[in-house]
Amino acid sequence: MVLLRPKNIQTNFGFSTKLAEYDYSNVPILLTDISDNCMSLKDEKDAFYTTYDPKHIASKINYIYNIDKESRDKATEKARHIATNQFSVYSYSSKLRAFLGLKNKLIN
Repeated sequence: MVLLRPKNIQTNFGFSTKLAEYDYSNVPILLTDISDNCMSLKDEKDAFYTTYDPKHIASKINYIYNIDKESRDKATEKARHIATNQFSVYSYSSKLRAFLGLKNKLIN
């Protein structure tokens, strides 16, 4: 999955809403280090970072393609774990229910 965002005022202060979906994809994620991306995902551990330069993008895609399968799988597994623990509504629902003064049970 490739999530390239140019550096501008919207991307500098915005958070990519697609990032969580990409984390769940079970494939390596190539993204630009824009806004808060680096707060959640670390280069070559959970995702792969690139600049917005086409030559660097091509080089990083080649790198991802040629690294060993275990390293790629480990990165995708870690990204999925981060999405489950940091981006899932279920990770924060009990805190939200407590804040709203609701009982700690599922609401349909």
